Amino acid sequence: MLHPVAKGSSHCLVFEVVSESTRSVRAKDEEENPPLFAKMGVEELVLLYPPHRTKKKGEEQKLRLDAKRLDATGRYRTNRPGPGGWVLLDSVGLRIKVAEDGLRLLVEDVETGERLLTSAEEETARRLAEEARQKEAEARRQAEERARQEAEARQEAEARVEQGLRQSVEDLCAVLGLAWDAAKSAQVKRMSASQLETLRQHLVRDKSWSDSFPDVP
Repeated sequence: MLHPVAKGSSHCLVFEVVSESTRSVRAKDEEENPPLFAKMGVEELVLLYPPHRTKKKGEEQKLRLDAKRLDATGRYRTNRPGPGGWVLLDSVGLRIKVAEDGLRLLVEDVETGERLLTSAEEETARRLAEEARQKEAEARRQAEERARQEAEARQEAEARVEQGLRQSVEDLCAVLGLAWDAAKSAQVKRMSASQLETLRQHLVRDKSWSDSFPDVP
């Protein structure tokens, strides 16, 4: 027998797993226990018949359920399935039915429609959620690493461009016979790529180093 569900000070629902071990044990589950639950005031009783192999070779009996509800006389009456094959358990606001594979019992919250998971399903859901979190974290880490590498590559490319422009300016000064001294070298080192390009174009056009060319602090 599964543990009963309590409501207030009394039990309102019992799931009884009917044993197939012997005829006497099955009779106890089906015939002796229900009257005891009725005396206890258990509002609803669900007899569950687990999947099992039948005597016929190769045949398997799927999961079955027999739901009952306590009536005004103190006796259990059959609680028949409603739309979709769902059996309504009013005492706890749930509905149940056997899954299409005949191996599982589906339980849903009537108000929200949310399905209640078994412990195995909850464990599987937790495992899948953890795997998803790990994959997401790894994808984020890889994206950050790619972004870092791309940023480094851009910086290296920009540095090469600036170095090439500085060398071009120095080479132009040598070709044009313009003195190259520490002051010019220091000034050029402080320039950005766009400033270096402007200076290079000035040297090509005017063939001179203009003292008015803006310095970089």
